[in-house]
Amino acid sequence: MGAAGVDALEFAVETRLSPAEIRAAGAHAATAGRFDGAIREDLANAASVSYAVVHPDSLATLMTMVLSWHELGGGRRRAVLSVRGHVVVRSRLLGLPIGRAAVPALEPAEEFATVLRTQLAAD
Repeated sequence: MGAAGVDALEFAVETRLSPAEIRAAGAHAATAGRFDGAIREDLANAASVSYAVVHPDSLATLMTMVLSWHELGGGRRRAVLSVRGHVVVRSRLLGLPIGRAAVPALEPAEEFATVLRTQLAAD
């Protein structure tokens, strides 16, 4: 589960939702499902919201995603979810890497992206 899994999170979709509704869809996606609390809104401005996937114990940021949008005209917007950074971990034995690298934030981020995309497309 490396970069390919992270790349699959990214999407672009057209929506009729207003900027406030887009932001509300992101807030709903962040609290939906079994990973409630793992994703929090980090920064927001008039055309984007940044989300952080955090470790449940340390609250360290494991992944940063940005939902941005721009006007297409006719009441439609193009919303884009992109990953801006993520932590990769790999087990070590005596200082040597063993096993496959993993992205610990991938599962909650996948759930977030799935719920968000569904809400944005259901206009």
